[in-house]
Amino acid sequence: MCFMIYLFISKQLSEVYPKVFEKYPVNAETIGLIDNMIEYTNMYLEFLEDYQDGIYTYKRRKANRAFKDIYAKGTQLLPAKVNQHYQQYHIMCNAAALGTISKAHIDKYLADNDDLKDSYGNQLIEEVLLPRVEEYERLELVEMPSECRFLDGDSIDSFSELSQLLKGKPLLIDCWGTWCIPCRAQFNHLEPLKQLLKEKEMAMVYIAYEYGDNKQLWKSIIKAKELRGYHFIANEKLKAELIKVANDDLSFPTFMIVNENGVIIENKAALASDGDKLLKQIEQLIQ
Repeated sequence: MCFMIYLFISKQLSEVYPKVFEKYPVNAETIGLIDNMIEYTNMYLEFLEDYQDGIYTYKRRKANRAFKDIYAKGTQLLPAKVNQHYQQYHIMCNAAALGTISKAHIDKYLADNDDLKDSYGNQLIEEVLLPRVEEYERLELVEMPSECRFLDGDSIDSFSELSQLLKGKPLLIDCWGTWCIPCRAQFNHLEPLKQLLKEKEMAMVYIAYEYGDNKQLWKSIIKAKELRGYHFIANEKLKAELIKVANDDLSFPTFMIVNENGVIIENKAALASDGDKLLKQIEQLIQ
């Protein structure tokens, strides 16, 4: 189903995008005609990346890293004034997200755009967001809480193997990614689960679905949110099983409930932010 949607989108965009961007390129003269300059510029840069030798091929993109590779090219592809504000917007967004941009990147942006130092955006970056990024990066030096336990994701190819490794315990699985801001928002709602998981002798397992190899970011998030439980990064075989279990419609975040035999008994459990709904599901499914 998802593949058919992908083909449909690809066909539609391949017909529309070249015409739109040829008529309205991103430059100082036309950008004022666009209500949402940032979103339009995002699409424009993706178009330039995907339009090769007169042929446009739509590509799906995932993760901040994949998109950052494109908007980083804005300096070469966009008019200077447009690029200034475009970069400012993305610096603010990524700094606010924490972990998706480095202090060094922000310092370079501020140095390169000293003429914007009195703007609201740059003041926000320098006075509010940069100190938060610096604090986050210092987590690299903080000791990992002892209750955060790491498994070898390279050797876990299936849920049954995971269950065997954890000695047949029922599991509450949180499928998340460092690139997924809604996933990270769920970490603020985990406290009510702790007592019930203890009563049910369930293990909390955080499976990270990653596209890059930034393990330091992964560990910093775990430290920052004090995510007590088991952690590992899914290998390709387990990623394939996750997608299969989700009926080719894996979204993030996703919570799953696995019984003591390694069988997934709920592949789309309520989220931690859904309040009592997840607690009730666990009560009903794990006896």
